[in-house]
Amino acid sequence: MEELLAELADGDDSEKGDSGRVGVVGGSIEFAGPPALSGLAALRTGTDVLRPDSVGKVLAVAEWSDALVVGPGLETPTPKAVREIVDRVAVPTVVDATAIEHALECDLSGSVVTPDSAEVERIEAEHGSLASSARYGSARRKPRPSGRG
Repeated sequence: MEELLAELADGDDSEKGDSGRVGVVGGSIEFAGPPALSGLAALRTGTDVLRPDSVGKVLAVAEWSDALVVGPGLETPTPKAVREIVDRVAVPTVVDATAIEHALECDLSGSVVTPDSAEVERIEAEHGSLASSARYGSARRKPRPSGRG
């Protein structure tokens, strides 16, 4: 860990955003904490810029981001909107919480799905095993959108 911290600290000539930009799309009046925790986790891993935003601006956030988190704290996401987000964004995506079930019909090969135990039980009861499903993927680096360094 000391080597990693030293490497991160060596970037004296780095600029804001050089260590990564993460967009977090989620939250609601009832659940403001989950997107905040997602943002804190991103910052703790070395990301130096975080942009929380609403679902309505998700595609703009995704273009800006190196990675995207969708779902933490969303009370009742629109299934069509979740599927459009997961299908259209060109950055690695974490699909969390209530967004997971709606994203199962998408290609999740560029995504990480992070259900809690209650979500796993509910989803597997309705859709079958997540672990054996071809829809359940692990993140792979997607090509950067054009115009980004």
